[in-house]
This record gives sequence, C-alpha cells and structure tokens, in this order.
Amino acid sequence: MSGAPIPGARAQTTVTQRTEAQLTPAPVKPAFMEKFSGVWVEGPGFDITYGKAYDDCAQRCLASATCKMIEYYRPQKKCNMYAAERPRLKGGSSEVAIRR
Repeated sequence: MSGAPIPGARAQTTVTQRTEAQLTPAPVKPAFMEKFSGVWVEGPGFDITYGKAYDDCAQRCLASATCKMIEYYRPQKKCNMYAAERPRLKGGSSEVAIRR
C-alpha cells in the first residue's frame, strides 16, 4: 500500500533557519532623471504641458508610472512626457531627461 503511514514511524520535519539579512528585502533605489542639455526629441509626447519649469516637468515624470523620458523646451516652457526612450538629436533649446 503506497502512501499509507507506517505504524510507530515519526514524521520528518525540516526546519530552515534564516538570518535577519535574508528576511529583509533589498532597499529600492529611488528613480531619478538623468539630464542631457543641447539635445532634443522629435515628435509629441503622450502628455504635454506648458508654463512651468524643468524641475516641475521632471517631477511630473517621476510621479507617473508611464513616463520614461521628458523633453523640456525652454523657450515655450513646454514639457513633453514620453512613454518610451526616444533618440536624442543634437542641437536645439531643449533639456532632455531619461528616467533611471
């Protein structure tokens, strides 16, 4: 009879001890924006706003789960948020940042 208990046999129990370091999850690094000046990105983003500073644009991206990249066009105070990283083109009056 397979699977039937044997009279008088003791069940075997395995105990694994873990240290506190093994139980503590690794710290999560906060996201940040890596900034590039003197470059621009072609095409509109998924979200566009006007009238605020670069830092406001970067903070909006960090607060969005969708945002991976921004282009802040200084002359118009225009913030383009992108859902994917796009090629950076040299020149222009923009600041581009990639979420890391």
